[in-house]
Formats: sequence, structure tokens, C-alpha cells
Amino acid sequence: MKVKQKILILYLPVIHQGYLDIFKKLKNKIDLIGILDADFVKEISGINPAIESLSFLESEKVLSSLDVKNIVLIDKKNIKKFNNYQKLLINDFVSREIAKKYFDKNIEWQDVFLRWDKGSVKSENEVVADISEDNFDQNIMAKAFKLASKSGDCWRQVGAVLIKNKKELLTDISKNNINKILNRK
Repeated sequence: MKVKQKILILYLPVIHQGYLDIFKKLKNKIDLIGILDADFVKEISGINPAIESLSFLESEKVLSSLDVKNIVLIDKKNIKKFNNYQKLLINDFVSREIAKKYFDKNIEWQDVFLRWDKGSVKSENEVVADISEDNFDQNIMAKAFKLASKSGDCWRQVGAVLIKNKKELLTDISKNNINKILNRK
């Protein structure tokens, strides 16, 4: 019986330690890495990738610098051609949605710490803290939450309000600066 080639299929919006760990772990165990197209991810999962998300070419550049070879873009037009591969998928919301729609049950799931996984983000944990009932404090926190919703960072949306002596000095939101990192010389 012929051994199937192995493909790691994933959505790679950013590079962080979780991705680096999985590439290191699987580097010599897979034949191909399939990067999911951002428009395809949006269509399947409803996740709207931020402008700052890595493009396929940027992902390919980063992976090549890690000595990872055989990288392909996977989109709606070509995904079915990978049905004959042994598929390794990251156990996250995007991959679970892709698997439901396009793949059989023969999937090897990879657990990786990814902050933006919908299941992790929506989990509820009890928080024990003193909560201010001061009107000013509550208004500032409401403003920070509203600012956070404007962040284009797909895995960490943070709004910040700097206050001194009950006066607002500065506001800002989290941003993804991967393009600056990739273009450093």
C-alpha cells in the first residue's frame, strides 16, 4: 500500500511562538505546507482577516527563512486536490470549519497555542477583582472597550486610554506591525 504524502494545512495570519513550535515539531514529518487564502478563510469561517495579516508571499518568505520548503496557497478552487494527502490540521476554529466542509474524517489534529482561536477567546473564566463603581472609571473603561473594537489585530484587540489626574491624555489601539519586521534589513 502506497504511503500518502502529508500536508499541514493552516491559516497563518501572523507569526508567533505557537506557529514556530508546530513548524519545528513537524518540519521533517510533512511533505507540504498549505497556507489557507485569507479570502477563503473569511468565506468559510466569517473571520475577517486584518489588513496587517500576512499575505501568502510574506508567509512563504518567513517560512523559507525557517528552512521550510514546499509551500502552497490553498483556496476554494484547489482545496479538493489535497483530499488524497494525509492531512494535518491545527485544532482551531478556522481548521475545524474547513474540515467540516471539505475533508473526510481522516485528519490528524495538531494542538497549538493560538490566542485567536474562537473557542479559547469565548471561554469564560471566573475573574476575582475589585471593580470600581466610580462613574469616571466606568466611562473610561467603556471608551477603552469601544476603541478595542476598532483594532485590526486579528488575535489581540486592545483599546487603551491614558489618564492623569482624571484627564484623558492619550488613546490608542493595538496594531500588528509584521510588515515593518519583514522589511528590516
